[in-house]
Amino acid sequence: MNDMHDIEMNQETFWNLIAQAKEKCGEDLEASADWIREQLLFMGAEQALSFHNIVHAYRDHAMQFGVWSGANVLSGGLSDDSFMDFCAWLIAQGKETYAAVLADPDALADVKPYGDCRFESLAYIGDRACEELTGRSAYDQFDKAGYRKLMAEVAAEVPLGEGINYPYSTEEAVEYLPKLCAKYDVNATGTWNYDCVDVRNALKKEKKSSRVRNRGDAR
Repeated sequence: MNDMHDIEMNQETFWNLIAQAKEKCGEDLEASADWIREQLLFMGAEQALSFHNIVHAYRDHAMQFGVWSGANVLSGGLSDDSFMDFCAWLIAQGKETYAAVLADPDALADVKPYGDCRFESLAYIGDRACEELTGRSAYDQFDKAGYRKLMAEVAAEVPLGEGINYPYSTEEAVEYLPKLCAKYDVNATGTWNYDCVDVRNALKKEKKSSRVRNRGDAR
């Protein structure tokens, strides 16, 4: 990027920044985090805040049970917090990979795992830049209505694949993620906490992918 002072942080420039970090730093995630932070400090507080909101919107959009199943296979099992960090790592792979996985988590079979498939610090870069520039946290400047609008834009930009928010059992995950499960340990698909309200609601409301054979459940 040339004159960073003149750049507005929106979804397009966000992905450009992510791509440049990947190109410059490769698989060194902390070097990527440092490089992005430097760019945000140069761009200013308003753009750093926008980066913070955008990265959280893309991360939240990726938090689908089908993606979680794929992440478990790719990285050997993830807790709630670790899955959030995986979604940040997925963003760092670039828009093309991110969109492909949200269209079909089996696309993770074509993604090289590295860095434990987690990039926790990506979600905090914008906040840290805001703190350095203004002394105020990005979290203290949260605009609920603005974030809802941003989430709607992200959802329209990156469509979700069929059945992506269903909590698949290990047996179902083999059918839902055939390439991925053929490449890695199927037993790492994980076991859901069926006492969790979100899991129970998804089991009731979400439809399975057509790739998953009918097991007597019309959903």
